[in-house]
Amino acid sequence: MADRGTPAWLRTQNDRNALRLLLNHGPLSRTQLGELSGLSKPTAGAMLQRLEQAGLVAPVGAITDARGPNATTYGVRSDALVGVAVSVLDDRLEAVAVDATDAVHPMAEVFTASLHRAPVDDVEAAVRAACSAAGLAEDTVRVVAVGVQAAINAEADELAFTDTLPGWPATGAARIIADGTGRDVILDNDVNLATIAERGASGENDFVYLWLGTGLGAGIDIAGRVQRGTSGSAGEIGYLEVPRSAASLDPEAHDFTDLLGGPAIARLLGAPTLAEALRLLPGNEPALEAIARAGRRRPAGRARRRTARRGPRPGANGTLQ
Repeated sequence: MADRGTPAWLRTQNDRNALRLLLNHGPLSRTQLGELSGLSKPTAGAMLQRLEQAGLVAPVGAITDARGPNATTYGVRSDALVGVAVSVLDDRLEAVAVDATDAVHPMAEVFTASLHRAPVDDVEAAVRAACSAAGLAEDTVRVVAVGVQAAINAEADELAFTDTLPGWPATGAARIIADGTGRDVILDNDVNLATIAERGASGENDFVYLWLGTGLGAGIDIAGRVQRGTSGSAGEIGYLEVPRSAASLDPEAHDFTDLLGGPAIARLLGAPTLAEALRLLPGNEPALEAIARAGRRRPAGRARRRTARRGPRPGANGTLQ
């Protein structure tokens, strides 16, 4: 990158500022961009020209009752800087396209029963479905963000608790996706990604994001940073062993997913799936009380140390339901 203060560096900063103004304010003319940026009309025109040549903006209209280059309005192209967010669930992929204009695109689902399961195959299937639903070309996708039900050591590119990821390797999944798709890749635990989104939406920097789905998970955010643990397993609360006092509720429960995970809640409420169980809850005081009893049990006497189960158990990670 050019040194600070050089003409090239100043042009880069001006172009970034112009793109930010177009994203925040919508289509702008050269005159309007100059006024908002505090720069001259010729400089604003040069910024728009460079952004148009880079394929980031395009003419979208004109100011009524005005003529000449100052009348043309430019907007950010919705087919530029496209990303796809993917959630890999136990039986399906959920994917949605995201573009620079923050437009709302439909969610696409791909059921995995008929797929050849592998990192690249899963991601490419999700990208195809998301782009088809949004009416976007697949070759415009620059980045994919993939949330998985697994613990992730990002530095080592390692996955643990991968029972919902058949065909995925324990090591190198992010690199395999990047090499196989030619796109930038963000691979993370789904609950950690949800925690980051919650921070952005709420503005809070110190909180624990509790996720109750098919499995249980927690995102721990301290000082605006997700805490991942030394091996990426922080927040895998579904693997914590249940106390002896929970035996009266479910003598077969070994961990908190067995006790409070989606299948357990569905059984408790007599529903075939978690989704059906959740539909039974609003206004159902006996059902809510039954779940509360399961969740508030504590070990009698002095608390004993609990350690995470290392062997994978189906659904024991936080999930996006």
